[in-house]
Amino acid sequence: MSGYEILFSKQAQKDIGELPSKQKSKLQEILINIIASNPYIGKELPEWIIFLSP
Repeated sequence: MSGYEILFSKQAQKDIGELPSKQKSKLQEILINIIASNPYIGKELPEWIIFLSP
């Protein structure tokens, strides 16, 4: 199974921009290593994250 592309709304980009660098890196790690490979794993994500098939 190939990975998914993760897109963010403008509001999400703004919210992420306000996070401390430690939280940004943790979010990036989760999104790239876990969610991008299987978006249906774990808890439901906030509305502002949109997934598209590869």
